[in-house]
Amino acid sequence: MSLESTLDDKGRIIIPASIRAKMNLKPGEKLFFHLISNSIIIKPEISPEKFIEDSEILRQQLSKVKRDPLEFTKLFDE
Repeated sequence: MSLESTLDDKGRIIIPASIRAKMNLKPGEKLFFHLISNSIIIKPEISPEKFIEDSEILRQQLSKVKRDPLEFTKLFDE
């Protein structure tokens, strides 16, 4: 997904509504900026509870996979 926003005179940008909805971003939420080469990666803060929940989902998925690398890659094709 590629969308456009404009930097204002105070250095602010507006994250398009469709991205905010897809990422479930709420007003006041903390975001982290990562500069990689000539790109900016913006990531929301992940609470410890969300990290644990996501880790458990990954653990469950991995437990279903045999040691075959092709089986492992199928997890990420969804």
